[in-house]
Amino acid sequence: MNILIVSQYFYPEIFRINDLANEFQSKGHQLTILTGTPNYPSGQIFDGYGIFKKNIDNYKGMRVLRCPLIPRGSASSLRLVLNYVSFVFSSIIASLFLLNKDYDIIFVFEVSFLPSRRQTPYRSLS
Repeated sequence: MNILIVSQYFYPEIFRINDLANEFQSKGHQLTILTGTPNYPSGQIFDGYGIFKKNIDNYKGMRVLRCPLIPRGSASSLRLVLNYVSFVFSSIIASLFLLNKDYDIIFVFEVSFLPSRRQTPYRSLS
C-alpha cells in the first residue's frame, strides 16, 4: 500500500512516529512522510537542514518531504503556537505541489500544544 504520514516531527527528531513508519516499511508498504524541518527539542533548526536545504530526503527507503516552519525557539507559548501553525500552513502548500501520488492511507500524527486534562489543574466538585 502507498501510505502518506503527515507529522510535524520525524527523524532525526525522536518520536514514536519513527517506530510506526519503520514498522510500515518493514511490512513492505511504500511510505511518504510530510513533515517539518527538525528543531525539537533544542528549538533550533538541526545542522544540515533549513528552508533551502534537504527539503526532499530519503530515510530508509521512505520519501521524506520537509516543510519550512518557524522553529519553537525557547518554547514560549507564542513561539509554540507559531511553530504549530506554521507547519499547518506550510504543509498545506507543500501538499499541493509535492504530493503527486494516490495514497491508500493517510496517517496523521499530531502532538498537541494544548495541555491534557491531567496536566490542567482543576478542583473536585465533591
